[in-house]
Amino acid sequence: MYFSYYSVLGGGSAQIAYKPDAESAIKHANDLVNFTIKGTPISIYSMSFLGFGANSAYKSFQAGNSIESMLNKSVACPDEPCLFNGIHHPGHHQKFLTISEFWYSRDSNCSTEERCFKHKYSVAMLDALDISQSEPIQSIDGVEISWTLGVVVLGLQKTINLLLVLYCAIVLLVTGLLAAFLYYQVYIPRQKRKMVYSVADLELGPYSENGSARLPERVGRFQPSRFDFSSLRSLSPALFNPHDPSKHV
Repeated sequence: MYFSYYSVLGGGSAQIAYKPDAESAIKHANDLVNFTIKGTPISIYSMSFLGFGANSAYKSFQAGNSIESMLNKSVACPDEPCLFNGIHHPGHHQKFLTISEFWYSRDSNCSTEERCFKHKYSVAMLDALDISQSEPIQSIDGVEISWTLGVVVLGLQKTINLLLVLYCAIVLLVTGLLAAFLYYQVYIPRQKRKMVYSVADLELGPYSENGSARLPERVGRFQPSRFDFSSLRSLSPALFNPHDPSKHV
């Protein structure tokens, strides 16, 4: 799976990223980076080696350092397996796609000391990264490969995910506000209107003379006709006049 294994040799740094097998992923879970692409969760090992790019290495070489000393495979490895200089990694056994300086220095062009050095250094870097099978590439389907393009794509994905979260939050907020408005402006006033009955209506009871319901069932459950309103009538007879709508409460 080419898309799961790649290495970059730039001017100032080198990078490696790959998807370890299931056993290594469990054993080295703390070394992995987890993210999602198009809804698919992916766990990869990724490491950047600052100062180990081709240009930085050439400057170090001019200062008298050999390639072997820069990419030292004999350094003790406290946590197996290791790459160069005792740097731990989960381990891999797949073919890698290699880009940037790996592509430009793939031929043994020794027209200049720098070109010759970069070719030798790129070969040594593959060995330092334990990459035994590689294919240098410059583009896929006509699109030039670059780590900067990957950063842009990842950044856009994060932005899109953030916008989706904000959109869902706004939808939920608007829905909640609409529900609250309908509840307080429509439902509650309607329920209050249903509860406004005259004392005369309550005294007459929930049913009319022909047996039809006068009041809603929930009012009828209280059976107001069983109450004795005579004491209240003696205080204000007009209040209990069923024929005077102005006295309704």
